[in-house]
Amino acid sequence: MNVKYLQTLQQVTDFLHGSGAFDPAPASKSERYQWIEQTLRHFCYTSRSKVEKGLLISYLCCISGYSRQQITRLIRRFRNHGRLTWNVSPAKGFVSRYTAEDARLLAEIDALHVYPPRANGQKAL
Repeated sequence: MNVKYLQTLQQVTDFLHGSGAFDPAPASKSERYQWIEQTLRHFCYTSRSKVEKGLLISYLCCISGYSRQQITRLIRRFRNHGRLTWNVSPAKGFVSRYTAEDARLLAEIDALHVYPPRANGQKAL
C-alpha cells in the first residue's frame, strides 16, 4: 500500500466516489498498521476538520479492509502514543496448579483408600 499516488484530500474524495467495490490488497497486519500510520501522518489527521477526518476514515476503511470501529481505535492509539505498531503478545493461558507427579500421588492415595460404592455412584467418606 503506497500513499504517494494520492496526495490531496480531493484525490481521496475522487477515489472514494469513483471506485465502487475495492478489494484490499492482502498484506500482513504489521504492514497495514504501518500504512495506516503513514497515511495519518501524510494527511496530518489531527489538524483536519471533522468532515475531512470522516473522509480519511472512509478511505482507511476502504483500503485496509478494517471496520470503522477498528480504524477509530487505531487512530486513538496513534493519537495517544504517536506510533501505530502491531504487537503480538502470547496468550497467557492457565497456570497449572498441580504437576504430573502430584496427580500420580493423588491417584495412588485414592487407590489405597478403597470404599464400598454408594447407591448413587459416589464413594463414602
